[in-house]
Amino acid sequence: MEKLNLKYLQETNGRTVSKLENQVDFLNKENHRLQQQVDLLRGDKTVVDEIGLLKQEINDLAFEN
Repeated sequence: MEKLNLKYLQETNGRTVSKLENQVDFLNKENHRLQQQVDLLRGDKTVVDEIGLLKQEINDLAFEN
């Protein structure tokens, strides 16, 4: 009976850890996305330059089509 209880607790803990890891991954992605937005609103030159390069790449690709 005790082994069964320990197995159940281990499986439950494993699912909880997995769920928490997924939540941490999501929050890290959201933090990164929000930081990019903050940098853009501040006018961070590297972000503005990167956006300019991406726009140019889009224009180049559209021109090729």
